[in-house]
Amino acid sequence: MAPSTIYQYHMRQDFSTNVDSNNSTAPTTDAIIIHLQFSHVLELCYPETIQIPLNTTNESHLFPRQLFSSHVNRESIVKEILSSMGCSSDFIESAAPDISSFALDMVTNPCNASSSEVLTMVLAIHVTTPYDEREEIDRALSESLMQEASRFKPASKSCIDGLKRMSLEGSCSMKECMVCLEEFLMGSEVVCLPCGHIFHGDCIVRWLETSHLCPLCRFAMP
Repeated sequence: MAPSTIYQYHMRQDFSTNVDSNNSTAPTTDAIIIHLQFSHVLELCYPETIQIPLNTTNESHLFPRQLFSSHVNRESIVKEILSSMGCSSDFIESAAPDISSFALDMVTNPCNASSSEVLTMVLAIHVTTPYDEREEIDRALSESLMQEASRFKPASKSCIDGLKRMSLEGSCSMKECMVCLEEFLMGSEVVCLPCGHIFHGDCIVRWLETSHLCPLCRFAMP
């Protein structure tokens, strides 16, 4: 089974980027900015660990503080932000309550509630999707070994004992036994498999005691 995508996140209040609402360029008063720092990497685990960036996003979302006083509103806001980043539904459902609770704590904190500044909450999300090439290699090897095991399963004794033996006479499209690679001699005993291919009797018996497949067309004997 392939490794699952790993989500890591943390929140903090950024005091260094707060906007003074008395400043004429301030977007609004009593507001909160959620600054999203999102990164998604593909982690190759074989032959060495390498991280390949897939997506890096830095964006800010401005909301009135009062929206976060409502449980339904604040979770809806957080879920919409996470969904826009393509986060999995499982992660969204598990992380949204925690993230929205942190935002609520920020806007209701007495120190922040009395402040005229626009609050800034930093939400950092790091997503790692592992890709273990060894697993793909091991899977391919396992399938190959299973195929080889199937190939070298011997034919049943009753099948071998019931082989149709005949004397080679007249013209034959096959000039040599493909097991021993020796030419067929007129009048020699040969065995014809159900698929129509002809071999020396002793040669094909030894072959079928090892593999139940025709050496030429891989027709499967019982």
